[in-house]
Parts: sequence; C-alpha cells; structure tokens
Amino acid sequence: MSAYEKHGSGDSSAPMPKKEERLETEGYPSGYIPQGNVERGFSLCSCQDLTLEGRMDFEQEKPMTKKIPTYKDLLWTTLMALKALGGSGSVSEILERVLSDLKLPDSILEIRPESLGYRSKFEFNLGWARTYLKKAGAIDISSRGVWMITETGLKIRTEEEILDLVKRCRKEERERRKNAQSRKAENGEDDTSDDLSWEDELLGIIRDELDVDGEAFEHLCKRVLREAGFTRVEVTKRGPDGGIDGAGVLQINDVLSFRVLFQCKKYSNRSVGADDIRNFQGAVAGRADKGLFVTTGTFTKQAEQTAVSPGPPAIDLIDGIDFCNLLKKFGIGVVTEEVVKPRREFFREFNANYRSS
Repeated sequence: MSAYEKHGSGDSSAPMPKKEERLETEGYPSGYIPQGNVERGFSLCSCQDLTLEGRMDFEQEKPMTKKIPTYKDLLWTTLMALKALGGSGSVSEILERVLSDLKLPDSILEIRPESLGYRSKFEFNLGWARTYLKKAGAIDISSRGVWMITETGLKIRTEEEILDLVKRCRKEERERRKNAQSRKAENGEDDTSDDLSWEDELLGIIRDELDVDGEAFEHLCKRVLREAGFTRVEVTKRGPDGGIDGAGVLQINDVLSFRVLFQCKKYSNRSVGADDIRNFQGAVAGRADKGLFVTTGTFTKQAEQTAVSPGPPAIDLIDGIDFCNLLKKFGIGVVTEEVVKPRREFFREFNANYRSS
C-alpha cells in the first residue's frame, strides 16, 4: 500500500486520490495530493500519525503526540514564515521556521515512507504547499532557489483567502489537464504520465549500481566540483582514509584559497547522522581547511547542527536535492528544455487595474 492510500490511523478503505489531481511541479515530486476535508488546523483523515517513538506505525495503535500537517495545513504557515523571514528565504530556512511556528519536534523529519525515498512526509507536504502557493501567484522562486513573496501574496490577510485562492487554482489546473487529455485522445496520443519528479528520476538513476556504482559516484562528484570552480580535484585511493574520498582546492580570489576534503555517500532511504559528520570532522582536522559531505540521501537535523558546531572543522553539506540541482546547473547528465507557460494571474491583475483606472 502506498503512502497516499494511508489516511489517518491507516484505514485502507479511505477513498483513493483521483488521477486528474496529479500535478507537474517545479522542483518537487509529482504525485497524488492527500485528500480530506481540511478547514483550519490539521485534517484527521489525511494526516499520518507521529508516534512517541517518532516513526510511522500503521500496524499497532500507539499514543500520538503530533499530526503531520497536510499541504493545506501548511499554506498559511508557509506564507507567514516567509513574511517573518523578511519576505524571502531558502527551503531550509522556511522549513526551520515552519517547524518552530507549529512547535513540531525534529523527529517528524525522520518519518520517511518508502514511497517517498529520501524525502520525509513533512518535507513532501511542505513542498506541495510551496508549489500551490507559487501556482496561485502568492510566492515565486528565483533562479538561485530563493523563495519570495509576490505582490499578490502580500495582499493576502487571512488563511481563508489563501485556501480559496489555491482552491480556484486547483480547479483551473484540473480543467486544463482534462482539456489536454481530451486533445490527446482526439489525436490518438498515448496519455501515459510519469509520477516521478525529475529529481526523483535522476536520483533513482544515480543510486542504481548498474548505472552509477560507488566509485563512479565519487568521480561524478569530482566532475561537479570542477564545474563549481575547484582545481586540483582528485579522488583518493580506497583505504583507511577516515572516510575521505577526495580533495580539491577552491580559489576564493587572487589571494585566498581553501584546501577541501570531500566524502561521498550513495544512500537511498538512509540519512547521514551526527556520528558520520563527527567522524569526517576528525579526518579533516589538521589536513584541510574545510570539509564537504555529499550524499544522495538527506542529513538529519543533528547532523546539520554538528556540521557547524564550534571547534571542529566546518563541514558543508550537499544532499540529494542539492546534488540534482548542481547537475542541472552544470548540464551534467540533465537536459533542460524551455517550457512556455501563460500566467493567467497577470492578465487578471492587468484587467483589474485597467478597469479601476
């Protein structure tokens, strides 16, 4: 049973999401939207249980501490988080702020249904919230991956406004998809669609040992670092190196440069923990100015905190999504095609301004 079938306490009799409600997203997985009658607060029928042990358990009933918010629950909170951040923020900054505002434990990020792979259920839902806010014209994203509030978003004053705006957006999306399917049927075209986002598909390829084995992944990281401006990048020979897979030099300017040691880990459903970071810090100490940890998985909150803790060498982190974006940026194994998309909200605002003038 997929994660999208499991609602509430795990009742598999809950209605399945409709196929036409799958959307193509930009930077987030395409998939079924959780169903449920959501007003204010958390939905009882579309939230999944977070047990005291901080993990998913649909087999036995256990005391609950918090519910995982659905994407609808996170729309208003995400918008408020961006306002609190000064109008813009990165994905990690938004995540940290939303967790703080909702007073949710960090353990909620450890709930990773197998169907979502490297991404936690909470991050998955938060990604959908950003996607719908963007489709509604309330927020936008820069070419460098920074999310920002638009003029439309600044005018939104209540949660009911954003829910209504997103509801209209979803209705229009369904109508466009339905019309597109009708045109394909008339033209005799195959209406097969892929539920995977480009990041999911790319990470699936990289994780497959038949496509990219461990040693090849290290050299792929080497190629990315060279494209990013590193020089003298080398992959070290396998052996008792304390987890060091390679080294390079990053020239900051005409005067300064840093020697950097890097470690590469191919993970599917595992996160890099604080112990992994501490071990790598020990290997870097006295041998380089900085460390870089690259993984196809994710990093736990404790790992992120350990990486910047005072004393040991600072470690920069690149998770699976970051690595995909670097491959896309440098055009390594990824082809980006231009998509022309009319912006309905622009014409509505133009029409409203014209009538009021």
